[in-house]
Amino acid sequence: AVKDAIEIGYRHIDTASDYGNEAEVGQAIAESIKAGIIKREDLFVTTKVWPQKADAQAKALQSIHESLTKMNLTYLDLVLVHFPWDDYVGSYKGCEDAFHQKLVRSIGISNFNEQQTDNLVSKATVKPANDQIMSNPKAESAGYLKYSHSHNITVTAYSPLGTGSLVKNPKLMAIGQKHNKSAAQVMIRWQIQRGVIVIPKSVKKQYIKEDFEQYIGHKIMGFIDKVCESNSETDFETERQKLTPMIKLNTGYEMPEIGLGTWQAKGDPVKQAVKDALEVGYRHIDTAYIYENEKEVGEGIHAQIAAGVLKREELFITTKVWPNGSNQKKALEMIHHSLKQLNVTYLDLVLI
Repeated sequence: AVKDAIEIGYRHIDTASDYGNEAEVGQAIAESIKAGIIKREDLFVTTKVWPQKADAQAKALQSIHESLTKMNLTYLDLVLVHFPWDDYVGSYKGCEDAFHQKLVRSIGISNFNEQQTDNLVSKATVKPANDQIMSNPKAESAGYLKYSHSHNITVTAYSPLGTGSLVKNPKLMAIGQKHNKSAAQVMIRWQIQRGVIVIPKSVKKQYIKEDFEQYIGHKIMGFIDKVCESNSETDFETERQKLTPMIKLNTGYEMPEIGLGTWQAKGDPVKQAVKDALEVGYRHIDTAYIYENEKEVGEGIHAQIAAGVLKREELFITTKVWPNGSNQKKALEMIHHSLKQLNVTYLDLVLI
């Protein structure tokens, strides 16, 4: 799995002393380096030390040395205290020792809440760089994320797919299907756009590749929190309609950044195209007086309004007036004609 991930393009590998797999992880890294796929400096390796009740500081430093030996590395990029258990402060001080000895480039914590983090920071000489916590749309940890960012502590999400339980979530699947992506890819991108490092786990190359090729949009992901919290299909549809990125015009109105163009499309095909576009989530339809298809565009719009897919006020309609041989009066007449053909009481945008 590690070799496949590195070949695909992953450059961050997460393990732990407690996982019992550091030797195999190190072997895969060494083989990938030998094959010329990467250099050691291209890779970010994270491991974790298990907190101890007694001699925690010395045992943490010893654990780091053992991890280095098992993975055949001269340094680690990040070492975390695995849980806020037993003498976790002593374990962290052992990580500080490794940091000062340049065995570790950064140190941090895992599964800590705000109070535990505050307690640790008050006794530490090196501030934690990262906290690795469970985080996914059903356990989003928004409060801790806000806290950590305000304290300049990065967050890594483990179980970002809900240990696989959310990959079949119908609401997440619907968002993904709209963009030809899987629910897993949507969830990973959501975390990245929240400023969260994400470490999905898989041993199958197919899923490793899918997770890496996550959705690359930039605005639509902010609604996953509401979508996953809601049990109402009505609420889901309301949130889904908000997914289209908007740009504000100088009139104060917002215009969807993506719309359906209808030039050279006429008759039943354009009517069906408008219906299909509205069903998948488009909220901007562009037509023109000269296209001679406003009637069919209007029929497509009203078919979906009647079906409950959207309301008129959720749709942005653009049309155009033809300047050749026209004047002020004729332009106004064309707009009235377009309103009648489209069967609407107002237009969102009219262009010359």
